[in-house]
Amino acid sequence: MTIQQLVDKYDSSDKDYDALLQECAEIINEEIGSLRQLVTEFSDFGRLPELIRKNDDLASLIREVTTLYGDRINLDLPEQDLFFYFDRDRIRRVLINLLENAVQSDPENQPIMVGADSVDNAISITITDQGGGIAETDLKRIFEPYYSNRRGGTGLGLAITRLIMEEHGGLIQVVSAPGKGSTFQLIFPKTEAESHESKPNFDN
Repeated sequence: MTIQQLVDKYDSSDKDYDALLQECAEIINEEIGSLRQLVTEFSDFGRLPELIRKNDDLASLIREVTTLYGDRINLDLPEQDLFFYFDRDRIRRVLINLLENAVQSDPENQPIMVGADSVDNAISITITDQGGGIAETDLKRIFEPYYSNRRGGTGLGLAITRLIMEEHGGLIQVVSAPGKGSTFQLIFPKTEAESHESKPNFDN
């Protein structure tokens, strides 16, 4: 607020200084935003709210989230609804985390493919980008807390994503290579009993 007051009060009599002031204010505000995100993610990772599962339609949530990214998304969903027991707010966060990563990985703004399917006792979601991909050494560690090779990254987004998936009795997998983009797959058990008591068999 103090920085913004300084910017607002300046009379812009010196155009060069005004440009410098605006640039510095933008940098400071960006860093403040990063710090806020960092504090939020540290707090969330340390203590996520209690899980609230309801029988809900995953397909409707996917449509809701992907509309935030406009024409950037190529959506491939089955005709039928994808109902099972899950925490809608938590899975919304998972989807946004992965989509934000996909967007940031590809400065050329190529399409991101988002698909979902229901097979046997599981529901799966795949998110595929055409970005720079992930090196093999990083693939082994990307779900570790506080590990990030991105400037300004907290290293908590994917760790929280994996934690949420484990809370649902599911799992997250990734296939990637440098220069070939990345595909993240989320796999959920269909029934409430499975999501509470055991992980599903994903081999079928």
